[in-house]
Amino acid sequence: MFDGALFALLSACSVVAIAIAMPGHVKRLLSGRTDIKVPIPLVMAGAVVQQSLFAVGLTAAGVAVAPRTGLAAPWFAAVAHGEGWAWGVAAAQLPAALLVGGASVAVFLLLYYQVLGPRMPAQGFTRTEESRVAMGLLGRVLMGGIAEEVMFRWGVMSVVAWLAVSVIGMPFGAGMWTAIVVAGLLFALGHLPGVVAAGLKLSPFILVAVITLNMVVSLACGWLFWKHGLLAAVIAHALLHAVWHPVERSRVLRRS
Repeated sequence: MFDGALFALLSACSVVAIAIAMPGHVKRLLSGRTDIKVPIPLVMAGAVVQQSLFAVGLTAAGVAVAPRTGLAAPWFAAVAHGEGWAWGVAAAQLPAALLVGGASVAVFLLLYYQVLGPRMPAQGFTRTEESRVAMGLLGRVLMGGIAEEVMFRWGVMSVVAWLAVSVIGMPFGAGMWTAIVVAGLLFALGHLPGVVAAGLKLSPFILVAVITLNMVVSLACGWLFWKHGLLAAVIAHALLHAVWHPVERSRVLRRS
């Protein structure tokens, strides 16, 4: 049975996150561009609407198929059905989220600043930092932690897991890892337009770098979603931006 209350809650959370995060991000990406013929506010509004439609559609897909795969959002479901803040449900997911999320944050930042970032073109690297900082801490935590997790873990991963296990007939574990990897690859590829808009030429190195960095996040969040629930993935992804934003903001301020 389609859980309308859960659909409404996840959709609302995602749309609010997108509305907070996207305008500043798009405005910064397009600043200084002379080839944009459409008014920037219209582009910003279009980006919010487009991302919101994606989020709502993928939320619906997740609500439809996640229960058939064993994937779940127990905390969000409890809140959606009027069980208060369900602190006990949240607390059960918190230790794994912080442990796995913290490890993934450390690996991500090490790769970004010590291995991959120094090999990226300086101007494009700087613009990508500035565009992310323009979202603000709240926007980044909400966009990454909620909107992207709802879209790519709750939506995409659930659908791929259902196809792999229920339709194709893969063993359960193999199907779940397939779903984690496929959702992670799509998550990574979804970042490419922003990377290109920031001025980074889409070379083989940039493609590998974007996929590698986003797969670090995706493997951690995908496993947490599978084993502990959607809130664990949300916390882990939000943790990345809670740590990363102050680092990037300080770097941007030093350059200004």
